[in-house]
Amino acid sequence: MDVGRAPLGCAAKLGFWVAVILGCLGLLTIWVNPVEGAVQAALFLLIAWGIRRAQPGAGFAFLATLFGLPIVGVLRAALVGIRDPGQRVAFLVSVLLVLACAFLFLYAVPELRRCREHRALAWPWAAFTAVVVACSVLLRPMVVPSGGMADTLLAGDHLVVETASALLGRSPQRGDIVVFRYPIDIRQTFFERVIGVPGDRIRIDNKQVYRNGEKLNEPYKFHATEHIDSYRDNFPGVPNVRLYEPAQVMLDKDVVNGELVVPANCFFAMGDNRDSSLDSRYWGFITKADIIGRPVLIYASYDEGNRTLASLDDLLEDWDKFLNPRWDRFLRRP
Repeated sequence: MDVGRAPLGCAAKLGFWVAVILGCLGLLTIWVNPVEGAVQAALFLLIAWGIRRAQPGAGFAFLATLFGLPIVGVLRAALVGIRDPGQRVAFLVSVLLVLACAFLFLYAVPELRRCREHRALAWPWAAFTAVVVACSVLLRPMVVPSGGMADTLLAGDHLVVETASALLGRSPQRGDIVVFRYPIDIRQTFFERVIGVPGDRIRIDNKQVYRNGEKLNEPYKFHATEHIDSYRDNFPGVPNVRLYEPAQVMLDKDVVNGELVVPANCFFAMGDNRDSSLDSRYWGFITKADIIGRPVLIYASYDEGNRTLASLDDLLEDWDKFLNPRWDRFLRRP
């Protein structure tokens, strides 16, 4: 035992083991999401080390982290509204976690203070906590689920998404890539590029997009085929597929003189992979309330198309081949 340090109390021990378990869970998820798993493991194992060393600041950091992250979720839910049953459950769990942390906070930190006869440095832990909570408010890790934005974003790209602009109500600009809740099923997250903002007139003529009568220069777009589809590539037109109801309403109410006029508080979005993108042409507009944020960094990328876990031995024997990392996409801006 260190000089000047008494045994940990029950609450401090409980905090220590909770931090260890959360750190181990991070280690276990490294094979699924290497960067985020490693960050979680390092975060909570560091806190566990600090609690074990009877650092009161570590107790504050641990409890403030668990306390702050649910608060962030509560604030997000309050700002965008709770429309999905799963979100309601997450909201309730967040509230219960906050209450549990507050209860543990009343006992663990005083115990850690009594464990030391001399004053331990608190500012490193305060800075650590501030950075963790601030990053959770301003930044959010996400994974691209499909190839609708290829080649700008690929399925399996791991992104840092800034959410501050959405929380502050900032409107996206033309050409911005936005992350949003799919209006047809808000449990899903989509990545698209904003083509039209309120008041813009949009039409597509033989795959070429025109906005307010001007032909757009779009070096980012990708066409997988030269085939011209009567609706997809000549928009707005007569649908040749069944559209979702919001898209049909959009065509009925917002088409003027052969152009789509984007209404107030709405945005028209399309994928860069124009021939294989489920976008506003098929399900309608997105609104500010749907938008989560904007991707700012591809921090990792893995080709997950053939990822199957046959056995733990397969994973250990050929780690790189199993994950199929795309090294050239690491630490790139979208």
